[in-house]
Amino acid sequence: MPAFEIIREDHAKVKAEEKWKAETLDRYLRQSKYVLIGTILSQRQSLENQGQDMVIEVDVLEWIRGSSDDFLTLRVPFSAPYVPGYPETVPPTIVNSYEMLIFVDSHMRVVEGNGMFVVEGDYAWRNKRPSIFLNPRHDRDWEFELPIDDYMMYEISGLRNKIRNADPNKTPGIET
Repeated sequence: MPAFEIIREDHAKVKAEEKWKAETLDRYLRQSKYVLIGTILSQRQSLENQGQDMVIEVDVLEWIRGSSDDFLTLRVPFSAPYVPGYPETVPPTIVNSYEMLIFVDSHMRVVEGNGMFVVEGDYAWRNKRPSIFLNPRHDRDWEFELPIDDYMMYEISGLRNKIRNADPNKTPGIET
């Protein structure tokens, strides 16, 4: 997490956020065969699942777990409608040319339909509400504000180490 000055009232919120992020990462890793960073080249509605799923084309820049082709076609399944207060139900924001960290299962589907994070600087970001457009660099001045109300975020360098050192079948003890 960036070097924010955290006031006393924020400590409980930050601690709860860190626990939730660790649990989410554990869940994503248990379901992932591949983890990659890539650029979104295109996107389209899938004919499957009544057109609610998406198909994306990705130019892979880095394999963090597993490896395959450097150009992938991935399915982004629709998993559930957004439920306020449950950021894990926010559908992904997919924008052509965005660089993204993506968790992919053995069937070349994005894990849970939202295992995708925009890469900005050395952080992976995902919005917690569908009303927030995913563009953290231009969203606000992060030096004076905690992002945890609006964004889920991981430090990329820490994720690389944790993912590469994790047992792909178990992934116990992953912390963020």
